[in-house]
Amino acid sequence: MAKKTCITGATVVTMNEKREIFGDATIALEEDRITGIFPKGAWQPTGDEEVILAKGMVAMPGLVNVHMHSRPFRALGDGLTIPEWHVRYAHPLSRSMDEETNYLGGLIGFGENLKSGATCVGDMPPFTAGADRAAWDIGIRAIILPHGGSDQTLAESNESLETSIENVARAGNQKGKRVQLWFGFGHPHESDKEYFRRMREAATRYQTGISGHVSASPRELALNNEMYGKPIVEYFADTGFLGPDVMLAHGIHLNPTEIKLMIESGTSLAHCPSGIMRLGHKLTPVVDMLEAGLTIGVSTDGMLSTYRLDMFEIMRLTCFSQRLSKNNGMVMPAEKAVELATIGGARALGLDKEIGSLEVGKKADLILINLRQVHLVPTVEGRHFNIISLLVFSCSASDVDTVIVDGNVVVSHGRLQRVDENEIIEWANRNAAKVLANVE
Repeated sequence: MAKKTCITGATVVTMNEKREIFGDATIALEEDRITGIFPKGAWQPTGDEEVILAKGMVAMPGLVNVHMHSRPFRALGDGLTIPEWHVRYAHPLSRSMDEETNYLGGLIGFGENLKSGATCVGDMPPFTAGADRAAWDIGIRAIILPHGGSDQTLAESNESLETSIENVARAGNQKGKRVQLWFGFGHPHESDKEYFRRMREAATRYQTGISGHVSASPRELALNNEMYGKPIVEYFADTGFLGPDVMLAHGIHLNPTEIKLMIESGTSLAHCPSGIMRLGHKLTPVVDMLEAGLTIGVSTDGMLSTYRLDMFEIMRLTCFSQRLSKNNGMVMPAEKAVELATIGGARALGLDKEIGSLEVGKKADLILINLRQVHLVPTVEGRHFNIISLLVFSCSASDVDTVIVDGNVVVSHGRLQRVDENEIIEWANRNAAKVLANVE
């Protein structure tokens, strides 16, 4: 008999096209799919399902963290310039990693994401091996893409394209798989034209995606212009690199022509507000980009660079930073932030037919948030409905009670179900002490 689960009594935030919200509702799951969403009083138990009582909770789509890095280190180098930070920490720590510590980084990053309600991540570790295994083991939905590049001075911290092609070829047909492999590049100035030509060719051949960083700093713009003779997205457009299977990260300094080219080609953007604010960058014009028609998902970036992987914080920062940039408290309303963190992120990764909203037929990826806490009351329905604002402005990772991915409970009462959290913590501390003893 097929596995059946019913979640009953929750306020259900669907994020479907009509943005419907149902109070005291029931969600029916069978195996890995949503089979029904029933308003109050419309569901009757049959006796052959597992019932999860969710009164006082919000059920919503799992959050989608479109861009992160899962190196097993955190909160190092605050106050350094970006080049100094890369030289002192990012590159040496990446070079220190092997398959097992890449696995550890995945367990830490994916575990934190799941506990904060992110059921799907786009992860860029130094290399694929180990991180993909961590995603399978812990139960998260993940797109794994390496921090690739062709600069031989960074060969020990960037995966080669040859290795990436071997990994993707070995993965075979990835359609419908919970864990998928894409091609990835670190920064355009760390690669050459032949590298990008071959990457585009391989992604088309194996029908998978591409992601990498662009336009993150004035220094990067200058290096790209020197290497490619023009802004990088314009170069990508000229060479046929862009497309709906490409998601670029950051894009802080994209010019209007580049934004237009991304929209026309279906290329999406990963917005990382916490990284921008920590490093003191200018704010990405997200409101203008959205109004122009660009597909955008939001993200935490990596725990080494931004310290905390809390998508509720990211929604909040997205709202506040855009209001600050526009000097207008009415832009980027809470509902738009939730959209970017759910169906918008799914769309950016090309997964919106399967995840990002609670609808019959979609994957059973959802979370339950406990509202029965002093910092989340009062909850108000009717004319003064405030649930969406509570989610964005009052909730944090610690408010997530239950996480379901592919129909399986992977977090229950705030604890990971497939791995031992204490073992991960001990391993992470031992590894950091060992590695950092050799870092100047």
